[in-house]
Amino acid sequence: MSPRFFEPFAGRSQPPIVDWAGGVEFDLRGIGEGSVRTYCGDDAQITVGDVQFHRDIRYRAVLSTDALLIRASLANSCAYVQNGETWSFQRPVVAVSALPRGTVLDVGIAGGLRQRAVTVLLEPQSLLAHHRLEPGDLPEPLRRLAGGELDRPCNALTMPIQTDIASLVQDVVHSRLTGALRRMQVQARASELLALVAASWNERLELTSSSGVRSRRDAEIIAAARRILTERFADPPTLLELSSELGTNKNKLNQLFQQTLGTTPQAFCLQQRIGRAQALLIEGQLSIGQVADAVGYQHQSSFAVAFRDVVGESPREFARRSRPGRLVAIH
Repeated sequence: MSPRFFEPFAGRSQPPIVDWAGGVEFDLRGIGEGSVRTYCGDDAQITVGDVQFHRDIRYRAVLSTDALLIRASLANSCAYVQNGETWSFQRPVVAVSALPRGTVLDVGIAGGLRQRAVTVLLEPQSLLAHHRLEPGDLPEPLRRLAGGELDRPCNALTMPIQTDIASLVQDVVHSRLTGALRRMQVQARASELLALVAASWNERLELTSSSGVRSRRDAEIIAAARRILTERFADPPTLLELSSELGTNKNKLNQLFQQTLGTTPQAFCLQQRIGRAQALLIEGQLSIGQVADAVGYQHQSSFAVAFRDVVGESPREFARRSRPGRLVAIH
């Protein structure tokens, strides 16, 4: 935590910090390995951490202003306690919390475990003004928080981290840039993180309202599963691997897919594969064998069978029909 949003507290204190131009850095000598650095702006601060503490770290911080906290973590085991309520983060997650001025946070970070995260703290009203957003650009809960409706601390959103956000965190944590260029990159990627979180939040709300899923956690599972299978269709996880990655069991995951999408995870993944194969065949730059390999089939014959089952014709027939005025590599 940085002095930009948190005031000193006469009690348990955070690890020592070292001032530097544009921010502060935790002094980890004797207590951990890695780095935790905070970049301070006029109405926001971004903390980039990749650290492993030798022992459990506990400290207390007090909010000096209303704040929204957006945290995207790849490796994580920490907890915030306020007013007796514990917000615990034990796996890769994205979380959005509302923290009114005067909120007292007791922060606990587990020792011996890697902590890798990007955290953005910003004044709620600046979310719209600084980024020139219209209220309709934000999901309704975030829109209310940005409007200053911070009457009590709350953890407004917790969802599994998605591939695009995970990649962003990884890029920021392991950047080769330094100095002013590093600060410029961190500030730009923080804006991108806010956009991705807002888009994912909207997607989750839309899925919940359209599918009839009552549990927020179930909606998060389905949204994350769809994204994983869409992005990794060429080498998809098994149902057991996918359910384990999402923190659920394979029977529940299969049931949720049937309930919300009317299909199974396997069938959904097949549709992604064949859809991509159709696009590649229409482009006409690859042979059928190369297309099969690009969408995850080791044997062209297996690809042809699957393609016909979904499309109703062979890849060769589809290619010829789709690009009649152009030679297509079909060998």
